Amino acid sequence: MSLSPARIPVISLLLILLTGTLIFCQDTEPEEYQEDEFSPVLKELRRGEIIMLGSLPLSIFLAIETYDIYRYGQHYPDADYAPWPFRRHGGIPFSSQESTGIFVSALGFSFLIAAADFIIGRFQGRGDGRKYSKPEAGD
Repeated sequence: MSLSPARIPVISLLLILLTGTLIFCQDTEPEEYQEDEFSPVLKELRRGEIIMLGSLPLSIFLAIETYDIYRYGQHYPDADYAPWPFRRHGGIPFSSQESTGIFVSALGFSFLIAAADFIIGRFQGRGDGRKYSKPEAGD
């Protein structure tokens, strides 16, 4: 898409006007969250979400590698099915069903990691309102 020469000055003028209004914007300082602004349930849910999504890339990698090794074992000694570090260029790609299974497995593994964190946090007293003592120097 090319711009006609008549539109260039109009677009330039709009850009100058719109960016010029930024000079008159108020500077605001973000406020800290209050201690009771979010319920403990929402805090735990947010923590679980962060842990689950944060562990997802590692879970996907581990699920792919595990399935690669399993698939190679099923088709041994065909080198086209070799796992990632040993695979030749142009190896057999995953089918759509296999890719879906790998992703669902990775999601399940990430969910288990988040659930384990939640259970460990309950046993350690996180979320009970107890504050942890800071470790002393030399610990």
